[in-house]
Amino acid sequence: MRVLAYVALLALAACAPDFRTASRQLAVGLEPRETFVQRRTSYFDAENTRLRREWSYEVLANGAQRPHGRDVQNYSDGTREYERDFVHGEPAGRWRSWWPDGKSRMEAEYGTKEAQPMRWWHATGELEAEGLALNGVKTGPWRHLRADGTLEAEGEYVAGQRSGEWNLYDERGQLAERVEFRRGVRVRRISPQ
Repeated sequence: MRVLAYVALLALAACAPDFRTASRQLAVGLEPRETFVQRRTSYFDAENTRLRREWSYEVLANGAQRPHGRDVQNYSDGTREYERDFVHGEPAGRWRSWWPDGKSRMEAEYGTKEAQPMRWWHATGELEAEGLALNGVKTGPWRHLRADGTLEAEGEYVAGQRSGEWNLYDERGQLAERVEFRRGVRVRRISPQ
């Protein structure tokens, strides 16, 4: 009986009229409303005791939405997964994320005019990559490391893509080869000097 009631409810919802177009037409000619900030939360449980995510967004005069303010999300056990900020839809401030065991996963700075340090960590806690980024886009010199801490690769990023000469290292951290990248694509091997 419950299954039939559920199926009937789904069928009824599928047949319900869509009033979005009509409401937009009725709104034509009305005074635009002011922009306001809305705070939202979601939970892992029906009792709303285990917070999943809490975030803010702006509702613009035309009804469009964009992130604005703090955005935090937790893992199901309550440990923090990430925290980040937005200002009028643009990433801002320090963004950080963590692995489920609480170890750092990523850290970057947004909303600046100059490139800032960005770091990524392996789940083991060892540094995975570090370099500069301008609002989340890798730029300038970067180093990539394996989970055991040995150097894997180093070179330059331009607009988020590997560019120019890169040194690639073997499992012991010894130089294995030098290669050239153009717009993120490996184009040739450079002879050792």
